Amino acid sequence: MAYLAGALITGVVWGLCYFLRPDIRKDMVWSSWYFFFIMTVGFIVIKVFAHISPAQSINPGYWSPPTLFNLNNLTGGYGIEDALFMFFIGGIAAVIYEELFRHHITYKRLGHKPHYALLAGVIAALIVASTGINLFYTIVAFSFVGTAVIWIQRRDLILHSILGGISFLIVYVCLYLCILFIYPDFIVQYYNLRNISGILWLGLPLEEYIFAFGLGLMWSPIYEYVKDLR
Repeated sequence: MAYLAGALITGVVWGLCYFLRPDIRKDMVWSSWYFFFIMTVGFIVIKVFAHISPAQSINPGYWSPPTLFNLNNLTGGYGIEDALFMFFIGGIAAVIYEELFRHHITYKRLGHKPHYALLAGVIAALIVASTGINLFYTIVAFSFVGTAVIWIQRRDLILHSILGGISFLIVYVCLYLCILFIYPDFIVQYYNLRNISGILWLGLPLEEYIFAFGLGLMWSPIYEYVKDLR
């Protein structure tokens, strides 16, 4: 299955980052679980408390790839592949800046600041969800609003965030191109292009670029932000 293959390829990149940089393993594992937790809880809350039409759902509103036990289809957008993918990209996005720019976290604690970024991101996601557009855009709203708050509270992390966003975007696109090399019809077969922008670049929907860049912007400095570290 293409989606499972993609999740496993992403897992290989996660593993490389983990073994090449023992000094940031704690950061990476924590960030993977943190992203997995937030996305999972967010999905459950929206599904339980909001009425989601098929067009607004991730599956089939955004896409509908075959998944193990047909879970993605049954739940409207959450399967085993989704769980693996969220865990792996959460870790990669958090350490790609350190990995590529050989940055080391000093673990020097700063004065504690309230972590408004996550709260602001969640509120933005809920507002977007209430408009009735596809739930994919709630993740985009979460990332970009969360990034804005991080930049306001931690100006020292702005460059980290920008370089992390660009780096993760490049890595994400390369990973996706690997999937398209193996499964060239993946986008055409499984994406609902009529329900999103329909704009493709290098064969990928515009939304995937926006998602990757936004996630990299917010998640590359997330460990330092939440833990009050440099």
